[in-house]
Amino acid sequence: MRLTTVLLAALPALCAICTVRADISYPAGSGVVNITKHPYSADNSGSRDVTSIIQRALDENTDANRIIYFPAGTYLVSNTLKWGEEQKRTTIEGQTKAKTVIRLKDNADGYQDVHNRKAMIWTGDAPAQRFRNSIRNITLNSGRGNSGACGIQYNTSNQGHMMQVNIVSGDLQGHSGIDMGFTAEIGPCLIRDVYIKGFNYGVYTIAPMNGQTFENLTVEHQQVAGVYNLHQPLTIRGFTSRNSVPALVNDIPATTTIVDGELIGLPGAGDRNALWNKSSMFVRDVRTSGYYLSIRDDGELKKNHVDPYIDEYISTSIASRFLSPQRTLNLTIEDAPEIPRDPHNQWVSPMAYGAVGDGSTDDTKAIQAAFNAGKSTVYFNGGKVFKFGGTVTVPASIRRVIGVEGRLAGSGAFELAQHSSQPIIFHQLDAIYSSVELIHSTQRTLIIRGVTGLQYVNGGNAGTVFMEDYGINELRLSRQTVYMRQINCESNQTKIVNDGGTVWILGMKTEREGTLVETRNGGTTEILGCFSYATGGAKTTPMYRVDKSSFSLAGQSVVSTSVPWKLLVEETRGSLTRSLESKAASGDTVQVSFGGYAGYQDTVKPQVLRITSLGSANRMSVHFSKPLDPASLQYPSSFALSNGASVDSAWPNHDFTAAILRTTGLSEGVSYTLTMNALRDLLKINTLAPSTSMQFRHTRIGDDFAVNELDSGWRAHNTNGAGSNSYRLRYGYLELYSRHKGINDTASEFAGVIRNDLRGDFDVRVEVLDIRNTDTRAVGGIIAGNRLDSYGAGGMVAFGVTASNGYVLQWDARGAKGILENTAAGGTTKFPCWLRLKRTGMSYQAYYSDDDTASWNAFKSPVTPQDIMSAEGDLALFSSNYNTFNTGCAKLDNFSGHMPGVTTVADQTAGPAATSEPAVNMSRGSMLISVPWKAPYTITLYSLSGRMLTALQGSKPRLWSIPLHRYGNGIYLARIQAGAHTRVYRMVMR
Repeated sequence: MRLTTVLLAALPALCAICTVRADISYPAGSGVVNITKHPYSADNSGSRDVTSIIQRALDENTDANRIIYFPAGTYLVSNTLKWGEEQKRTTIEGQTKAKTVIRLKDNADGYQDVHNRKAMIWTGDAPAQRFRNSIRNITLNSGRGNSGACGIQYNTSNQGHMMQVNIVSGDLQGHSGIDMGFTAEIGPCLIRDVYIKGFNYGVYTIAPMNGQTFENLTVEHQQVAGVYNLHQPLTIRGFTSRNSVPALVNDIPATTTIVDGELIGLPGAGDRNALWNKSSMFVRDVRTSGYYLSIRDDGELKKNHVDPYIDEYISTSIASRFLSPQRTLNLTIEDAPEIPRDPHNQWVSPMAYGAVGDGSTDDTKAIQAAFNAGKSTVYFNGGKVFKFGGTVTVPASIRRVIGVEGRLAGSGAFELAQHSSQPIIFHQLDAIYSSVELIHSTQRTLIIRGVTGLQYVNGGNAGTVFMEDYGINELRLSRQTVYMRQINCESNQTKIVNDGGTVWILGMKTEREGTLVETRNGGTTEILGCFSYATGGAKTTPMYRVDKSSFSLAGQSVVSTSVPWKLLVEETRGSLTRSLESKAASGDTVQVSFGGYAGYQDTVKPQVLRITSLGSANRMSVHFSKPLDPASLQYPSSFALSNGASVDSAWPNHDFTAAILRTTGLSEGVSYTLTMNALRDLLKINTLAPSTSMQFRHTRIGDDFAVNELDSGWRAHNTNGAGSNSYRLRYGYLELYSRHKGINDTASEFAGVIRNDLRGDFDVRVEVLDIRNTDTRAVGGIIAGNRLDSYGAGGMVAFGVTASNGYVLQWDARGAKGILENTAAGGTTKFPCWLRLKRTGMSYQAYYSDDDTASWNAFKSPVTPQDIMSAEGDLALFSSNYNTFNTGCAKLDNFSGHMPGVTTVADQTAGPAATSEPAVNMSRGSMLISVPWKAPYTITLYSLSGRMLTALQGSKPRLWSIPLHRYGNGIYLARIQAGAHTRVYRMVMR
C-alpha cells in the first residue's frame, strides 16, 4: 500500500464525490451485434433456452472483429457457448455487470461430473493464435446441481481481457469460476475487476505459458482453493479472498507475484494457511487474518511467514550486484482516471464522412473530418478495416477514441499535440500487421487499453501514459511516467527503453531475443511479474540493462528454446559494470524462475518513530522507520539520556528496526530526553540526523515484545499441559497458545503471561493482532484477579475479542470464586484492534478501539466483581481457545498502561526536529502525522465522500498513527486544526 499526500488550501467544506459506472451501449450502425435484435432475437427474460441462438451468433461472427452485445436481462443456457471456428477476435459484452446475466439451467445435462468439467463459455484451444478474445460487463451464474461446471474456460493470445465480470455458483458447487488449465499456451491476458463466488477453485490454471495478469480479483467460498496455479507465470494486484480454504496454492513449477491484498480466513481456516507456496512466490503489502500461517513455504528456502501482515516476502532471494536494499522499489501506483462515456449524440464515425472501411480505400480525409466534427468520441465501426496514411491531428476536445473492434491499416498516425487537462483514451483498437502510430507530443494524460499493434511514439514533452492490455513490438519512453498493466512486446531488439522516466509494470510478456527492458539516464523501473518466451537465436545481450538508474524486478519466469539467456542483468554505476549470470545450460527448453533483482540506491534517511518502556526499571526500546546497521545499534555511546540517567548497553531487535537499551537512573513518571548520534541504516549509506532527540515519560508498565524473551516483569501460566511452550515471542509480538474449555467454566482455563506489579487503580491496554482459531469463540485479551494461578482467590474480570463473535466482558459476580459466570458481548470482530481495561476503586470499565490513538468505545457499563481485587493483584494477557482438542493462538503486541500519577509512554513528544507545520508520512499502511503544536488541536479524517472516519484531539506535540489500511484503498482528506490555523492533506492509498 502506498500513500501520497498533498497539502491543500484551507477548505470551507468537504463535498461528496463519487464515480458511477455507466451502462455500456453503442450507437446504431456501429457494427455491434445485438443478440436481442434481428437476426438473432434472443429472449432475455430467463424463461427460454437461448443456447442455440447465442451459439449461432458466435459461429457467424468468428474472427470478424465484432462485439456480441447482451442488453440487460437473463439469458438461459443449457450447454457450452463456444467461440466460432477461428476462435479469435470475438468479444462478448453486457450492458451492465449487475443486470446482464447468463444463467445455466439447474441440473443441466453433462455438468454433473467434477472430474470431467464442462464450461459455460469456451473461447478457444491451443495453439497461441487466439487473438483479442474478450469478455466484459456480465454476470455468469452456474445455477444449482451442476457440480462439474466451469464459468469460463478462457483463452486469448497476445492481447485480450476479461473485465467487470461476476462468476457465481448458485449452490457454491462446481469445478472453477475461471478455468485456464484446460489447454496450453493461454495468455498473455489481463483479467480485472472480477468477482468469483463458490466452485472448488475460483481460478484454476495449469498451463505453462504465456502469463496471466489479474487486478482487483475477489474470490470467496471456494471448496479447495481460491486460486490454484501450476506452471503459469501469474501476477495479481488487489487480491481479496474470503475463504475457509487457502486463498492461493502455488504449485511446482509456477511463479506467482501478489501485490496488495486482504486474505480473510473464515471459520475453519484456523489450521490452514492463507498462501501455500511450493515453488517461486513474491508477496507484498498483503494482510491476512484467521489463518494458521500467512504463508506456508515448501519452496526452495522453506521460509514460512507467520506475521498476519506481509510487508514484503520472496520465497527465494533478491539478487544485487551493487549495494542495494534487498527489496523492491515499491513505487507509488496510480490507476487510470475514469472517463465517462458520452451520450450517443457526441459519438462520430469516419463512416459519416465518406470512409469506406474496406481495408484498401484510403480513408484518411474521412478520419480527419470525424476528428474535426466537434464531437468528443470518435469510433471505428466493428467489422470494418480503416486504411489511412499521413498524420491525423487529434483536437483537445476529443476524449475517447474507441474501436468497436474496428481495425486500422496502413501507415498513418494519430498525433496528440493539443494540450488539455482532460485525459484521453484510445481503446478496443486492432492495428495488427500495420504501421499505424500514436504520437504523443503533449503533457495530456493518455490511456491505451485493449489495443494491438498501434505503435506508441513519444513525440517530445509527453505526459503520463497508462498502458493496459497492450500488444506492441517496441517502446521508447523518455522522461515520462508510464503505468503498464499486461504489456506484450514481441521483437528481437530491445523491447522497452526507459530513458530518464518512471515506469511501473504489472505483468509483462515478451518474445524472442533482445534485451527486455533498458533503464538509463537516471530512470526508474519496477517490474512485478514477467514471462519471457525466449525464442530465437543467441541471447548476446543482457535480459535487463540498468545504466546509472534504479531498477527492481520480482516474479521473473523464462522459457528458453535452444539457447538460454546467459546474462540476466547488467548494471552500471559510475564507471563500473557488473552482471548477474544465469546457470541455465545450452539446449535447455525449460521453464526457470529467478526471484528478483534490486539495483537502486537508498536515499531515505532513518527517523525515530517511538520510544517504549519494556516493563522494568532499566530497559527501553527505540523504534526507527527503517532497519539500521546492527553494529551502530550496539554502542551505548550512540544514546544519551537527560536528568542524570544513562545507557549501559544496547543491542538490536530481530529485524534491526529497534534498539533495546539497558539503562540506569530512570524513575517512573519522570520525563526524559533521549538524544541519538552516529546511527546509520542497514546499507551504511544514510545516517540519522545528528543529535536527533525525543522526549518520553518512563513507566514500568509496558512491553512491546521486541525482544525474543519474556521481560522479568512477566511469568508464564497455562493449564493445557503445554508446558513452557504456551507462549512464544517472535517477529516483535507475543503469541499465546491455548487449548481449553474457556474462562467461564469450572476451571476458568487460559494460557497467558502474568505480572503482579499493579498497585490499586490502573489503566492498561493491549493490541490484538489476530486470533488463529479452531472455534469462533476463541478469545484473547486482558484478565485481572487476586491470584490468577489460584482462581479461588477471586476478584476476576476479563475483557477480550473473539475470533469472529465480537468482544466479550466476563466477571466473577456470584457463586463460587474464580468462575466468571457473568458475560456481556457485543461489537464486531476486527483485527487488529485495541483492548483497554481500567480499574477505579471497586469497578472496572472495558473499552475497545480500531486505533488506540482514536476515541475509545466504552464497552457496556462498569462492572464490579463479588470479591474486589486486592491492592496487589495479578494482571495477565491471555488466550483461551474453547476447544480441548486443537491448539489456537492469540497474537498480542504493544502492552502499556499506568497507575495514578504515572503518565503512559504514549505521551511522547517530538524533539527539536519538529517544525511549525505537521509532518505527514506513511508506514505499513498507516498514516503518521507528527503535530508540533503546543495548543489544543484536532485531527479529523474524512473519506472522499465526506464521511467522517475518526477524530483525534491533542494539546501537545505528538506522533499520531492512523491505520488507513482498516478503511481500505482510496482517497482520504485529513484536516488538522488549531484555532484558526487549519491544514488539509489529501491522501491516496493503494
